[in-house]
Amino acid sequence: MKKTTTLILVALVAILFAFQWGIDINQKTFRPMNSGGAGAGKTGAPGESNCTACHAGSVMDGANVNVLTISDASGPVTTYVPGNTYAVSLAMSTNPQKKGFQATALNTSDEMAGSFSASASTAISSLGNRSYANHISASNTSAVSEWLWDWTAPSSSAGDVTFYVSSNHANGNGTTSGDEIFLSQHTFAEDNGASIDNHSFFSEVA
Repeated sequence: MKKTTTLILVALVAILFAFQWGIDINQKTFRPMNSGGAGAGKTGAPGESNCTACHAGSVMDGANVNVLTISDASGPVTTYVPGNTYAVSLAMSTNPQKKGFQATALNTSDEMAGSFSASASTAISSLGNRSYANHISASNTSAVSEWLWDWTAPSSSAGDVTFYVSSNHANGNGTTSGDEIFLSQHTFAEDNGASIDNHSFFSEVA
């Protein structure tokens, strides 16, 4: 009976271990399951943790490392128009062998601003009322120069929108230790000029 209980406990531990780690049969090494994206809520945004919740690395200023751009059909923009959809690009000024990220976009009330749509290099997850763009297992290496996804701005006036980004410059040692986590914030103002122009146009038509 005691032997049976011991075997059951060993099996349960093995199952829990498998959920936390994946086995790369070709490499014959263990790899963190976060290679396919972190659990939601790791951007360093208000009320959230960051990548160090899983990686035993140091938190660093990512202002000059995380390069986030939003673009419309004409190219990169510094302001947004409510309801419009923009292409989001996130690159790292460094290009480590292994890397990852998570990002969200919040209004001044720290609520999700608009919505995200995934691309071939990203996945979208959610927690509460917030959405998150994440790397995937096919986009966590130096072969991928940037992560791409779409952002649809809030349909009504929301004021400034801030993208919170947590990126991981991983050392590729197959464990969660020794990584560098870079946090940054990227704020885009609402294009008030567009709102004024629209108001004037409709006034003239009326």
